Amino acid sequence: MSVTNLNLIALISGAKSIIARKQVTHGDPCWAPPPFPEQGRLPLSRKTLKANIEKIEDKERAYRQGFPKKNRSLCCKTVHVSLFFDGTNNNENNDTAAKHPSNVAKLYHASAPNDFRAMKSGFFAYYLPGVGTPFPEINTNEYYSSGLTFATGGEDRVSWALMNVCNALHYEVTKTEISIAERRRVLDNIRTRTTEGTYTNGTYDTSLPSFNHYNPIYGIFELLKPIKDKLSTHVPKLVALKLYIYGFSRGAAEARTFVYWLDRLLGSAHHSAQQKDPQHVRGHLYGIPVSVDFLGLYDTVAAVGIANVVPMMTGHNGWAGGTQQLPKSDLVKCCYHLAAAHEQRQSFCLDSVRTPEGTYPPNTYEVIYPGMHSDVGGAYPVGDQGKSRDSASDILSQIALHDMYAAAIDAGAPLAI
Repeated sequence: MSVTNLNLIALISGAKSIIARKQVTHGDPCWAPPPFPEQGRLPLSRKTLKANIEKIEDKERAYRQGFPKKNRSLCCKTVHVSLFFDGTNNNENNDTAAKHPSNVAKLYHASAPNDFRAMKSGFFAYYLPGVGTPFPEINTNEYYSSGLTFATGGEDRVSWALMNVCNALHYEVTKTEISIAERRRVLDNIRTRTTEGTYTNGTYDTSLPSFNHYNPIYGIFELLKPIKDKLSTHVPKLVALKLYIYGFSRGAAEARTFVYWLDRLLGSAHHSAQQKDPQHVRGHLYGIPVSVDFLGLYDTVAAVGIANVVPMMTGHNGWAGGTQQLPKSDLVKCCYHLAAAHEQRQSFCLDSVRTPEGTYPPNTYEVIYPGMHSDVGGAYPVGDQGKSRDSASDILSQIALHDMYAAAIDAGAPLAI
């Protein structure tokens, strides 16, 4: 028997041993979808709309109430940033033209994208195309197969989303955006790189790749450096930075990685600020409280690098490694994860939002919907696979779209009525 076959047998034997030692855990139960009204969840009631507006404006109201009545007209403002991470091979620009956008793309359409009047009022919306599809801003102009196979390009999307937050703050302070060229320069500097070899025990081994570990924090601080002193003194006073984040499939994994690095960024900012002010409160960025007021996820699937079809591989390589758990801080105020009950999971494993201990973080809900992956996250066209042949309103994913929209509105997300 060849050495290769012996190694393969040893690998399989080791994998079986690991599987045999795994224990079935019993954690908190997930949720079933609420009954869906035949007419859908629209239009919203006047009471619901009022509650949504009150949540959008709550930080300004709380700030003014801290002053005597004669000063309650003080000028203050919240910056609202909505981020939309689309799923594998989903592209809002191309899929909308073909009339089968994903639910993430549809929610993006409801967020006043590219509306300068909204931006002047402090509302920003950014869309991140799915891996495997064109994303001209990062110099990806064609569809590419490695995005489908290995989730190549997901890291750049996480970095670009973090830079979009910087761009929103930059626009708020200067009324100009950070140039695409500048963002590309920073993106290139913080990318994970592989060299031809690595040093092992004092010798250079060209058979082993070497990686610089992904850490976008220093690049983000670099983008914020020109405006950091202006953020705390800006008029109107910036009383909050609220984020609303949506993701589907690998885009949901990107969204969770984004939240992980945002939490790390705030931790780093807190550590630095404490050197000058021991009373500094964590969760602030240059004096501005930061929160993820809504995190809406559709069927999170990482499958980054080598998927879990290979023994001892889980699909959590590269940017997805160690980044999928929600932070233990109070950064995320509300999270909904809508998962597909009938997806074939062999190489498409679901990443639950439950903790390793089997519990759900506060205000976190995981709801299991009937159907496959795109029956929840959307993007099936009318008539695909012989289903929903009459109209788009018959597509099963419309239910998960309505439910996510309703949950986002309830959390105070700024979406069109």
